[in-house]
Amino acid sequence: MGIREKTAREILEKHDEDYILANIRIVEEDLSNGKDIRNIPAYLMKAFEVDFRPLETEFDRLQKEKKVSKSLEYQQAEEAQQKRLDQQKDFEIQKAEAIEAVLKSLKSEDALALKEEFLIEIQNSLLFKKVLGSK
Repeated sequence: MGIREKTAREILEKHDEDYILANIRIVEEDLSNGKDIRNIPAYLMKAFEVDFRPLETEFDRLQKEKKVSKSLEYQQAEEAQQKRLDQQKDFEIQKAEAIEAVLKSLKSEDALALKEEFLIEIQNSLLFKKVLGSK
């Protein structure tokens, strides 16, 4: 960008890489946006002296922290909800497997007796009668 090697070395000794690259990017953006820069090396040197990087105010920093914090809380809530759903799904699978295992272990006469007992319980259930009555 037209800066002499000796001057470039001095800049590299004074500033870190992020500082230098950020200011170069700003100068390049200014050029690409059509800013009337007559002496690019001088403008770039001014950027290194003054630091053209935008300053972040305390308010901006706090707002950014709040946003990150809320995002993290939201992510944690989603993960917790997903964990609960996964646990519920696992429980339902285990419950179905346990019921199936018990039913398979019963003799056919015992299974029929349980089935009849269950049907009688359902028919005597007030809730079941209300549901059937409403349908």
